[in-house]
Amino acid sequence: MLKLQLALLMLPYLISIRHIVNQAIYEIYFFRVTTIFYRLDKLLDSGSACW
Repeated sequence: MLKLQLALLMLPYLISIRHIVNQAIYEIYFFRVTTIFYRLDKLLDSGSACW
């Protein structure tokens, strides 16, 4: 019974940790995607300038 109560107490912490981790992963992924698109944009700009 004690384990069950402990698990219930830990649940919000586990959920918040998962939320923080998911947020961090999402932000890193979003940053990488925008960086890639920015580089592609710069590359296309320099390429069109060469033409």
